[in-house]
Amino acid sequence: MDGQKEKSAEILSHALQVAEAIDQESLKSRTRGWNFFSACRLLVGILTPAQTFSFKSTTLAEIAEKYADIGQTEKAREILSQLDIAEVGVPPYIKATAAIAVAAAYTKAALYDQALAIANAIEDSKLKSGALAEIARKYVETGQYDQALQVANTIEEASLRCN
Repeated sequence: MDGQKEKSAEILSHALQVAEAIDQESLKSRTRGWNFFSACRLLVGILTPAQTFSFKSTTLAEIAEKYADIGQTEKAREILSQLDIAEVGVPPYIKATAAIAVAAAYTKAALYDQALAIANAIEDSKLKSGALAEIARKYVETGQYDQALQVANTIEEASLRCN
């Protein structure tokens, strides 16, 4: 299993390099000739800066989750700390979507304080409630029932409190 984790870390390292370079111009040049990213090259011409922000944020959050999956929590924290969810000029819904992905990654890495800070900064009540419900679920999965109840009590959307 250690060999599999090492291979996973190697692949994630490469994915991280690519994801960190995501912006409209560098994506175009870095992915030239890479079959795996040919779809990205096609998207570059049609993605707005806000969509590029969302794509990069969610991609990095997913990579951080995978690092957490293989026990590299510190690497996950390092990646997540680089993300600026408060990017200027990005519509609130896109920021919220990126924030949900980042909060989920922090939760997966058992970095609950950071996950809660990100989730609580989401302005949309339904999206915020969904992110908080995921954090509460993770607390339950890890046997932290008092923390789960505390988070559940902050969920504004009644339909999500009981899930």
